[in-house]
Amino acid sequence: MLAVADGTVHRVGTLPISGNRLWLHTAAGDAFFYAHLSAFSPDAENGRKVKAGTVLGFTGNTGDAEPTPPHVHFEIHPGGEDEDAIDPHAILLAWQQHRDVAPGAWLTRHGGDTAQRPGALVEVRDFIAGD
Repeated sequence: MLAVADGTVHRVGTLPISGNRLWLHTAAGDAFFYAHLSAFSPDAENGRKVKAGTVLGFTGNTGDAEPTPPHVHFEIHPGGEDEDAIDPHAILLAWQQHRDVAPGAWLTRHGGDTAQRPGALVEVRDFIAGD
């Protein structure tokens, strides 16, 4: 799991629900939350300044995610960790396509698209066993 932006690592630790978790805060005041990590990298230290792309941890299923397949719970909190998380879909698509995030994409909770979205179904297959 990589740092999605330049920033400072905070609140590295373990809790019963989130398991191994950490926060990444940017100079612009935004925050990113990562949870259910299997382990932290050596760069995942409280107060450590990191660049985008720095390895912070590894995919896991710690905390209340123990019965699920390994994954990273990822949240985007524009304005800081005390602000509500937003739907990251538009932002993640923009990052995937290596382009800028559309103006207003951060503002979904302040007058933007707030439509309810269906949940996702995850199908797990064991390709080695042929399931």
